[in-house]
Amino acid sequence: MFTQKWLWGIGMLILVLVFATPSFAMVHGAGNLVCYKCHTMHDSIGGADVGAVGPQANLLRDAGTDLCLSCHNGSWNGGEPNVYNVGVDEETPAGDFYRVRSAGGDSGLGHNPVGTNIAVDGTLATAPGGTFASANLTCTSCHDAHATDATKFFAYRNLLKTVNTVDVSTTIGSGNAQEADVYDEGTNTNNAISNTNKNVYRTGAGQFGAWCGTCHGSFHGDASDTDIYTGGKWIRHPTHTNLTAAMVTNYNAVNTNYIYTYPVLDGAGTLTVAGTRAVAATDKVFCLSCHNAHTSANANALKWNYVDQSIASDTACNMCHDK
Repeated sequence: MFTQKWLWGIGMLILVLVFATPSFAMVHGAGNLVCYKCHTMHDSIGGADVGAVGPQANLLRDAGTDLCLSCHNGSWNGGEPNVYNVGVDEETPAGDFYRVRSAGGDSGLGHNPVGTNIAVDGTLATAPGGTFASANLTCTSCHDAHATDATKFFAYRNLLKTVNTVDVSTTIGSGNAQEADVYDEGTNTNNAISNTNKNVYRTGAGQFGAWCGTCHGSFHGDASDTDIYTGGKWIRHPTHTNLTAAMVTNYNAVNTNYIYTYPVLDGAGTLTVAGTRAVAATDKVFCLSCHNAHTSANANALKWNYVDQSIASDTACNMCHDK
């Protein structure tokens, strides 16, 4: 017959195993990230309250974006990307949230994942080109926190397969968005991107821009989409559209080789993280050719200052367009 003391002892053993053994609680790829890094059983650690706001849903130690950025700010040595306080515009491939944190909710410099130190976008109530409410944007609007169910996330950056209720599990490529026909990634997400430490976006039939289009729908498409092409004219800049012969010539004349700061989708699937090659007619322009995924120092998370009158002939729009 089980005694109360015996049951208590078994319960404590289970807690020790869960919280003290990394192999029991590995999540989203971090080397030694265990449950208690994000969760608390009773909103207390070491006899003290975890935070001033009281218990959180799902036994979390903090709410939403604040919890994610408590590690993804360079403060922990688990190998996680620092996306919060780098303070240098192009330090990481996606850009970090230093800019929106510093400039406030009306910065217009990119995504505002709402938290204690990042205000809701004060200008845009919804995602440009869509209806997703800016006030609802958090890190987990785009990323899967656990990454334990491959039906819900892509291996690449733990991106969600269903975003804003739209299933993109087959739209942007094969079942695993880190496979060779979709994209590769730089080896060090905490170091400055360069020609040898960069994201490489490769695609066959997949459309990575469709992932962004789940929130920014009317800004995504090609000549078959009336939001993009009407009456024989482009009315919005296309995405997932092959470069023309003139664009290929201009891009290669400017740079000789594909340049990481203005990426295009590699249709041939031959470019590697450390490799170089000239762009080709099978390459496609897409959202991240012009924008950072998180933020930048420029309006609308653009890779350059759109209104700068001194843009050089080998940068910005002039990469593809010789006008």
